[in-house]
This record gives sequence, structure tokens and C-alpha cells, in this order.
Amino acid sequence: MNHSSQRTIHIRRTLIWLITLFVMHAGMASASSAEAVSATPTDAVQSFHKALHSGDAATIRHLLDDSVHIYEGKGVERSAEEYIGHHMLADMMYLKALSEEVVEQRVIASGDMAFAVTRSRLTGQRDGRPVDVLNVETVVLRRIDGAWKIVHVHWSQG
Repeated sequence: MNHSSQRTIHIRRTLIWLITLFVMHAGMASASSAEAVSATPTDAVQSFHKALHSGDAATIRHLLDDSVHIYEGKGVERSAEEYIGHHMLADMMYLKALSEEVVEQRVIASGDMAFAVTRSRLTGQRDGRPVDVLNVETVVLRRIDGAWKIVHVHWSQG
């Protein structure tokens, strides 16, 4: 491995560590407000969407179960840490430039499990090009210690 590759790996690891540290610190500082965002499955899903659009990493971390699986396209992240370190920032940057209109949402809860299916339209400009896509999302939640945590997400666009 050449020096440039080693430096790139070191920078990425440092960035992941800093992001994780920031999220953990921010999560501890705002624990009481974060609990309010997951009082019901609907609150949790809506708060997750809002946090992705606004770049609120602390709320996202609070809502994700440690062992969440997030499927998008052909890829999968198998933990909150993996999502935060690999894909979360790209998702937030993508969504920050777009408006989201919920076309249809259904949330069903039974006991300590719930799921939400959402169809939404994303519109706006991205990299100088117009964006107008239908986003389909499935979120599975589990109530853990009184708070709803996201344990599974599947996104697809068409």
C-alpha cells in the first residue's frame, strides 16, 4: 500500500471516530428532547425524516437501534455505527437540498413492534439537475425501555 492510500485510510478512520464522538456527545446532551421524538412509532418515523433533512445526527443516533439494518439499493449497513460511519452524511447531504412531500404513510403497531410504510416525493435541485423521484420506505420499530427504536429500514426510489 502506498503512502497516499495509507493517508486516505487514516483520514477516513479519524473522520469516522470524530463523527461517532460528536454523535455520542450530542446524544447525551439532548437525551430528554430525543426521548420525546420517539414517544410513538409515528413520532419516531417523522423525527427520523426531519433529522435526516436537517442534518441532526444526534437524533438519528438516538432513534436507531444499535443493530439496525439499513437497506438501500444493493447495499446494506448492519449497525447504527456502520450507517453513521459510511452512509449517513451522504444521505443527509442529498436530502438537505430536496423537499419531501409525504404521499402516503401507514403506521401499524402491535405490542412492542411496529412498522411504517411511506411513499414520498422528493423534489428539488441536486448537482445542478432537477430531482423528482418517488421514494418508498419501510421502517420496522421496536419499543425498548419505553422508547421506539428503528431496527430496520428499506429505501428504494423510482
